[in-house]
Amino acid sequence: METPNNISTEEALGIIEDILKNGLITDVFNAERYHNMYKILCDNATPLNNADEATKSFFSTIQRISQDAGILALARVYDGLSGNKTRSIPYLLKMLKELALSLPSVEEDTQTLSLLVQYKLPRSCCDAASDRVCSKFPIAIANHYEPLCKESKNLKQYRNKIIAHNDIFEGKPALTWDKFHELIRQSKELIEIIGMAYFGSMYQGIITRDAERHSISTEVILRKLGIIEDVDLSATPS
Repeated sequence: METPNNISTEEALGIIEDILKNGLITDVFNAERYHNMYKILCDNATPLNNADEATKSFFSTIQRISQDAGILALARVYDGLSGNKTRSIPYLLKMLKELALSLPSVEEDTQTLSLLVQYKLPRSCCDAASDRVCSKFPIAIANHYEPLCKESKNLKQYRNKIIAHNDIFEGKPALTWDKFHELIRQSKELIEIIGMAYFGSMYQGIITRDAERHSISTEVILRKLGIIEDVDLSATPS
């Protein structure tokens, strides 16, 4: 992905869309998909542990794979800036600043403003969305989300020291599933805001809607195997 100093609006939009479409959307989708699968297995840990050894071993393996795959996918989302250009949030924020003078005004300003209010972004971002100076909006958004890159430090440490390498070190990177979920949530916010601002509503809600299908399918399989029971609604008191 080349980023020359002077590029057209069309080229600038192409760079931003490439990061979203060919990078972040897939990685955030995978992170949420595997997280949902991991969670449904955790939520049903007791009946799974009471299942026969073959079933218990199979779903234990799926659970571990889902955990590691989810962490790897989200770590890709927050990969830091290095010699290589990556389709990650740090690189997206860098491009929003560098391409600010080439990017157009916000396409759907009313709907974009609605998203900014919904996600409780500061007034500076809301004001920039409708400002006649087009460069203010991408810079304001980049400034707001830059702290995310620091907050993902433990995620990348966990990926590097526990999954990618078998490092010997004292302690353990403090990665909680609440923090994992928060990093997913904010990455989806950013994708939806930039998508709405420059490409319309095509990116709104698509990640969560598709990612939920796999955990739902997993639950259906658990029910068909008799590991978790269906609720008999007809027996529920009115």
